[in-house]
Amino acid sequence: MFIYDKDILYLIYNNLNYKDKYNFIQINKDLYHLLKDDYQKFKLIKYINNDYLNYYNLLNTFDYKNDEEFMNKIIIKAFMNIPKIKPSLVVEMYDLRYIFELIYNNYNIKDEDIKRYNPHFYIHFYKKIKNCIINNDRKLTLERIENDSYLYSLKQNKFKNNKEWITIQK
Repeated sequence: MFIYDKDILYLIYNNLNYKDKYNFIQINKDLYHLLKDDYQKFKLIKYINNDYLNYYNLLNTFDYKNDEEFMNKIIIKAFMNIPKIKPSLVVEMYDLRYIFELIYNNYNIKDEDIKRYNPHFYIHFYKKIKNCIINNDRKLTLERIENDSYLYSLKQNKFKNNKEWITIQK
């Protein structure tokens, strides 16, 4: 049996990066069972801009508002590396689903930071997304998105021919 002080373990664990946290909880089964739930929420960094459904589920399962440092990393990654989608051979556009979820869930995103991370996004899309969002009313927010021609990648059922595409959750 591994005898440990939980406060010291949490102190060590909280100062590790995502990959090191994974290695740390693999040391033994006691550590794994103690920290596995906390580790799950850090998978968000793995899913940002890669796996919308898992990203959405984690964002809505865990409360990240208290972990400002981690969320700043997520926000930077979301805005500096916006994925692009190609609905046809001649059209390319931003995949705005990940950013939409951050804005809709009211994470502390500062306008000045967005201007610095991605000025093109800030000029063309940020205010349009903000104008569509109605706090605590996702259905009305989605209706407003449907009426905005700039937010095409956020619209429901626009990529029917792409079986892998998952629209923003209702």
